[in-house]
Amino acid sequence: MHVLDNEASEMCKDAIENSHCTYQLVPPNNHRRNAAERAIRTFKEHFLRVIAGIHKNFPMSMWDQLTQQTVITLNLLRQSLVHPHLSAWAHYNGALNYDATPMGPMGCRVLIHEPAKTRKSWGSQATRGHYVGPAMHHYRCFTVFLEKTRSFRHCDTVEFRHEFITVPKVTPEDKVMDAIAKLKQELAAIPSPSSLNQLSEINNL
Repeated sequence: MHVLDNEASEMCKDAIENSHCTYQLVPPNNHRRNAAERAIRTFKEHFLRVIAGIHKNFPMSMWDQLTQQTVITLNLLRQSLVHPHLSAWAHYNGALNYDATPMGPMGCRVLIHEPAKTRKSWGSQATRGHYVGPAMHHYRCFTVFLEKTRSFRHCDTVEFRHEFITVPKVTPEDKVMDAIAKLKQELAAIPSPSSLNQLSEINNL
């Protein structure tokens, strides 16, 4: 059975009936009963969160380039209706190999490495761009929109320069706490000296 919008065309209805299926029309101005409308609303809310996190200098004319990773991340979060233990992405495409297909924050400003063979003698070793999505058919590569040439490139060496998300780093405080924890672990493994056992035996006598 197909649940259709109230304004479904006669051609669509005839195609469903010719396929020996049934359909029902949702009430006017009621999107809650239409699964397609709910899916559209979910995608819209997800994509608006993506747009809210892009860099301020990201060209909005390239918004359509962000839909690929948006669909991937949304279907990774959604549950498959046929196999509830799988995500919607895994149900149709198999498990996503994060090692072969890494992903980053969409619309983030990045620096891509320019190999020595392609850059000039005194040329810059990095080029600015914006990350738009993974390179699905390239091993461990990112798809980047270059600001200077306004073209796309698949890059394997990328440094993300996000405005709000910082890369975790080990601070001196973290090193001190780690040293204290290791010292405590080592002291706990040392057996008690024999003199303490002798004192306790004397007290018992």
